Amino acid sequence: MLNENQVVKITCKYLESEGYFIKQSLSTKDRGYDIIAIGGDGKVLIIEAKGATSSNPDSVRFDKGFNRGQVNHHVAMALYAAAKTISENPECETGMALHYNEHHITAIEKIHNVLGFLSIKIYWVLEDGSVFVNQERIKKKAL
Repeated sequence: MLNENQVVKITCKYLESEGYFIKQSLSTKDRGYDIIAIGGDGKVLIIEAKGATSSNPDSVRFDKGFNRGQVNHHVAMALYAAAKTISENPECETGMALHYNEHHITAIEKIHNVLGFLSIKIYWVLEDGSVFVNQERIKKKAL
């Protein structure tokens, strides 16, 4: 199970492989945009990341998956952060990086039309270190 820090690290590695320069990459202890990346065309991409477990070793959720309610809350917070980013930086692309698991898939399926309307990309992060964007494989659900 991936925590938020791992999701950020894997997403940054993926973006670099796609030609992005990582301007900012924050951990859960930092405040601000989780990832700011600059594309080869100069376009800025701002991503809010959420993991499937706590990254804090002192937390009761450390190495235990978040339940459906916690994931829904995290996705709601990520959606708010993305919408706020769009309002503050309309020239930027916006995304959410999420651990690819059943709870995140279910939460995103319920709001996918809104994400499309707002042009918010979903970066799905797998435990094997791979990433896919939006719904390239979401329906597979072979977890």
